[in-house]
Amino acid sequence: AETVSTPDRATATPPVGRGTFVLVVAAIALNAFVSFGFSAVLVELLKAQGLSAAEAVAFGSTLGIVQVSARAIDFLGGGRWDGITTGLFAGTLLPVAMLILIVGHGSYAAIAAFILIYGLGSGALAVARATIPLVFYDKSEFAKASSHIALPLNLISAASPPALAYLLTRFGSNAVLELAFACSVGALVMLAVLGRRRREVGIAATSS
Repeated sequence: AETVSTPDRATATPPVGRGTFVLVVAAIALNAFVSFGFSAVLVELLKAQGLSAAEAVAFGSTLGIVQVSARAIDFLGGGRWDGITTGLFAGTLLPVAMLILIVGHGSYAAIAAFILIYGLGSGALAVARATIPLVFYDKSEFAKASSHIALPLNLISAASPPALAYLLTRFGSNAVLELAFACSVGALVMLAVLGRRRREVGIAATSS
């Protein structure tokens, strides 16, 4: 009698636990809070650092170029690294950028370094936010996972501009930078934990 072949389960992705899902959502949301908030308040933040309006606009206008360059570099990588790897690299740049601006006291060099480092980090994170779930979910589950991530992500993205604008006008630029630093470090820690879980998922998938 003929035997009916069954799909090879060795490559099946093990079920993702709720804890991993929460870490994915939190890491993505914290980075989105910083990115979307800074998009709204960057010019005012630079003015609070001591730049004139014209200088703040000039520096701010270069951010988009740097962000697009970071996305292009990731694209040219041709899939050599996954969302977690991209997120860890880019996520490391964000707190560094915040620290440079905090200790730079509004110098042109510090602001230029901030724009470059923050732009590279936030640009690459825009790609990572879309691809991190693919590390843990197969294609059949990716759409469902993304829809569950979308609501908290949209809420955080909508809340961040007014929250950072309030901090900036009430407490000054350093308060914004310190909050962004804390969020970035928190997201980086979560990405590091997810990196460890990624390896565990890979081991489970190959041993099942």
